[in-house]
Amino acid sequence: MHDCELEDLALDFKELLFLLSEARTRKELLPVTERHINRLIKTMEEIRDHIGFSKTVEAPEEKKEQEQIPPATMLGEQFKPAAELSKGLTLNDTFRFARELFNGDKDEANRVLKELSRMDSLADAVSYLSSQTEWDEENDAVKDLIELLKKYFTA
Repeated sequence: MHDCELEDLALDFKELLFLLSEARTRKELLPVTERHINRLIKTMEEIRDHIGFSKTVEAPEEKKEQEQIPPATMLGEQFKPAAELSKGLTLNDTFRFARELFNGDKDEANRVLKELSRMDSLADAVSYLSSQTEWDEENDAVKDLIELLKKYFTA
């Protein structure tokens, strides 16, 4: 693994630790925490496969039914209306979006977030993103950004 990939992995684990500690008291963070855990599991499996380790622990095939939890509002739950969308992001969100959605290009991420801040509505923001990017809408980071936009435009 490259040093950059190791640093990203370390940041992902730090973010997970934060999520786990916050989810104890803020149950609305549980879905975000679960997605983050699943993403880390996938990353760790890719590392294991790349190194050539054999799979020793099998994940359970069926999940037990869990109580329904309302959708999360992102890590930036304390998000308050701000002149710019980027001012309402946590440091972890900023790094994560730059890394996962903008291929590590922080300047491009900031430019797009600034542009989104100028939009008049959620529909305009989503339309802008669709025209400027080719993101997979099922990507967890994309889902989280959309949740953040919903909160930004309804605040």
